[in-house]
Amino acid sequence: MRVSIPKSSLDRIIATFDLKVENFEMIKTGIRELSVFLQKDLKTFVFYTKELGKVGSMPHIVGTELNKIMVHSSAKVFRGLNKILEGSIKRSLYNNSLLLLNVLRAGPGYGVKHATKKLFGRNPKDLWIRPTSYTEPQKHKAVRRVKIVFEDFSSIPKNRSLTIIKPDTEATGQTSEAVIKRLIQAVEERNSQVERLITYGFASHVGISKLRKLSKKFGFELVPTAVCCMPSLAYNDFDMPLYGLDLSFYEAEKKRKLVKGCYVPHEVLEEMLPLYPPGIDMPGDWSERQLVLLTKPGEKSFGGVFTHLKVSFRRMKKLLELSKKETWFEHWHERIFKQRLRELRRTMLFYLPFRGIH
Repeated sequence: MRVSIPKSSLDRIIATFDLKVENFEMIKTGIRELSVFLQKDLKTFVFYTKELGKVGSMPHIVGTELNKIMVHSSAKVFRGLNKILEGSIKRSLYNNSLLLLNVLRAGPGYGVKHATKKLFGRNPKDLWIRPTSYTEPQKHKAVRRVKIVFEDFSSIPKNRSLTIIKPDTEATGQTSEAVIKRLIQAVEERNSQVERLITYGFASHVGISKLRKLSKKFGFELVPTAVCCMPSLAYNDFDMPLYGLDLSFYEAEKKRKLVKGCYVPHEVLEEMLPLYPPGIDMPGDWSERQLVLLTKPGEKSFGGVFTHLKVSFRRMKKLLELSKKETWFEHWHERIFKQRLRELRRTMLFYLPFRGIH
């Protein structure tokens, strides 16, 4: 059941959380149920479908249901992006200069490979890379590092100008930095060059800014796209809430802090506000939401769906408890929280038999 929200409440949320709803230009593509916006300051395309809005608001959407939604929405997104880029994605595919960079394990969960096949009748050639992060102790604090533990770049052609599609979640952009640096090296080893990089997925504005710096450093054209909006990062540099309390800050400092400054089209905010429990991480742990993951090409493992559901339920209950004491919290917020909690509880019961499978 959809919650009704007064305009005064919408305006209050925009002001309280400093939501950046200005400087969006709506781009017409003629594709049904797809909304496209260009954020002029960040020069980033924001793609929205009702299904993508649900994925960002409803953490109980996992497994097969998530996969179907992402393939369906990604087909619309890339059809729209191909129109915006005047057919250049399809041309690159058919002259064998379009490559799909699969960032393992989570990246394939955006459904781009199946979407391009559905849309254009063939798949781009695959590149594979698996980064992993670790913590390196330093004198005053631990520092997060990224290393590459697997790669397969054998599909890179020689002496070509290439377009790369890179679907993945962008938080800080640190993982992308390691991935793109290694990609550029591998491409140059074959006397080719990355002419254009298209990114797609949930993305913070911090991550988008990092990608922009990398494009200038390595000299490729960046076409950044984001699902639904471009949020700020929470204290843990991982969570990407649309708006709400920063739960990671509260857990670390036992103090309250708001996550502010999300770049979101006004039309998208109006659509998502009646669905979204404030404070939740929109993508969640993207790999954990998937039923089956690739650790290497042809090597599958199980995602931690039950773990994702359990963690989401616990965090959402805590956010409801904390948010109730906030002056911006209204009765309709509580209805949203309770609805999402019921959905999580039902889905946990379904996945209970799989809780020990990883």
